[in-house]
Amino acid sequence: MEVKLGPGVEYLHATLTGSLSLKDLLQACETTFDAAVGRGLRLILVDCSGLDGELSTMDRYSLGESGIAYWSSKLARLVPRIAVVGKPPVIDGFAALVASNRGIDAQTFPETQRALDWLGVRLSDI
Repeated sequence: MEVKLGPGVEYLHATLTGSLSLKDLLQACETTFDAAVGRGLRLILVDCSGLDGELSTMDRYSLGESGIAYWSSKLARLVPRIAVVGKPPVIDGFAALVASNRGIDAQTFPETQRALDWLGVRLSDI
């Protein structure tokens, strides 16, 4: 899996491509979270539309749990707002639901523009 981090004035844009695995996805999340914290950003767009594969329900649960644990270990006072772009079977919203139930503001979207709207990002910020 490859992670590309793009510039953004108000948000971090991460694009993930390649084969989907829990191990690689967890590493991609850590890379993305570290970059967001380093830039002082809480708004994150993760584009998973270039990923191939499917995670089990348990892997999706683990992803949501691990995401909140990793973020909390880095910057517990700043709650991130994470928009994930992708479609089934790669993205089904379960990991975002798990993370949301534990304090991270996360939502999934089938298209980038809807994700940007939810984040509150204006076209001039892209």
